[in-house]
Amino acid sequence: MPPGEHPRTRAEQVADWIGWHLAELLAVGVPLFLAATVAVWLIGLSALAGAVWAAAEIRAARAARPELDATPAARPQLSERPAHHPTPARPVGTEADDRPELYGDPS
Repeated sequence: MPPGEHPRTRAEQVADWIGWHLAELLAVGVPLFLAATVAVWLIGLSALAGAVWAAAEIRAARAARPELDATPAARPQLSERPAHHPTPARPVGTEADDRPELYGDPS
């Protein structure tokens, strides 16, 4: 963000999203409205427009993050610990065991 520019509010982000997707919203909404008021068969047109929209959004998301399409072996590991050697769990106890200053010595 350039200096002196304010961060975008949630309302501005929503308005921007609606502006970019207005044609898609109309392609789904108009046939859906007509199906509810004029002819039920138009719901198929609305479903088709929604499916095309969803496919385009999925394709755009995959193009933006190609590492999601990589096989698990090709993905970078989150840590140096191998997957077959999990991190050991912390021993479980009660709060009294963990805080003897409040509850006294348990022994």
